[in-house]
Amino acid sequence: AYVIPAAGGEPAPITESTTDAILVRSYFPADERFLYSSDQGGNELNHIYVHVPGGEAIDLTPGENLKASFAGWSQDDTTFFVTTNERDPKYFDLYEYSADDYSRELIYRNDTGLQFSDISPDKRTIAFGKPNTTSDSDILLYDREREEMKLITEHEGWVANSAQAFSPDSSALYYTTDEGSEFKQLVRYEIASGEREVVMQPEWDILYAYFSKNGKYMVVGINNDARTELQITNTETMTPVALPGVPDADITSVSISRDESTMAFYVSSGRSPRDLWVWEIGGGDPRRLTDSLNPGIDSADLVNGEVVRFASYDGVEIPGILYKPHAASAANKVPALVWVHGGPGGQSRVGYRATIQHLVNPGYAVLAVNNRGSSGYGKTFFHLDDQRPGEVDLDDCVHARRYLAGLDWVDGERVGII
Repeated sequence: AYVIPAAGGEPAPITESTTDAILVRSYFPADERFLYSSDQGGNELNHIYVHVPGGEAIDLTPGENLKASFAGWSQDDTTFFVTTNERDPKYFDLYEYSADDYSRELIYRNDTGLQFSDISPDKRTIAFGKPNTTSDSDILLYDREREEMKLITEHEGWVANSAQAFSPDSSALYYTTDEGSEFKQLVRYEIASGEREVVMQPEWDILYAYFSKNGKYMVVGINNDARTELQITNTETMTPVALPGVPDADITSVSISRDESTMAFYVSSGRSPRDLWVWEIGGGDPRRLTDSLNPGIDSADLVNGEVVRFASYDGVEIPGILYKPHAASAANKVPALVWVHGGPGGQSRVGYRATIQHLVNPGYAVLAVNNRGSSGYGKTFFHLDDQRPGEVDLDDCVHARRYLAGLDWVDGERVGII
């Protein structure tokens, strides 16, 4: 873990380990303590720790064969939440910890495999997700006062529902759903009445939505053609916030300060790994705090990916991200590779991939193909390879090869797959 001044300066290490990966989760609101997650020697059994300046780290979830996750702060910042499967490895229970003495209370015993999503600012309502299949899921709300669980997403067929955030006044839950739509839209659900309202319905999937500390801003991320499109709304005026211009970049992982004056975010592109920036909201230019690219590499030697599309064997349009070497031309044809993502329902997205740049730099074109069955292009496209893996998706990869061979700057006799 490193600390870096928001005003700029050199990062300074504040932890040191040669065996464990330390992943920072949150500063304490009023002092320099912070929470982090770490496993033991790579065993993937993460615990939650408190780092105390000048003291020993405290394991808040001690024991063997358990996993734990930080689940956020209470609205008044006096407590925080942790999920852990220490009681039963199949189920993650929800605990509330005191920020002062780390004493804790079990606030939900999970005996049905539900997945914690969020807790309302007044701590009365807990939102859970219930996955049914890879593309069908439900949301349930638990009323702690009445000790009642309610399913709020009754539906037919395959519908992906995902809780995002409670409203700042705890009266509503915002969630994403693709019910009646190709793409995941943002819906507001009134807890008392059960009424629903579509808040945002772009022609792409909404990835996430959340509020700043006191609800002044709502942050929404949209998966716009394999690139994150960020929309921030001032909820007091219901007007969009004009974001700082960062050319050829993907802005992700937005965090707004507790006083709602400053935004921290990460920026990456095909030619640059993720770097940390900060911006006084509505102010001047943002400040870049880190430079992650190896100093031995000139970013001008790297290339940005271009979103392209080609027709597959049956006419279905297949998207992909094409990386063209600088020296490639009709007079200097280059070999090429079809890059296949994992998942299988994953998605190759615009951004930095060290291996791809390592291949493109000496002269290989790379087409990161998003064959049918990839996410991000609507649920019809996502289901086009159902029960046919290694068949229709593989045929898309074959036609990606034919697309590359048809480019006048690619040597059609030298196209491989990776």
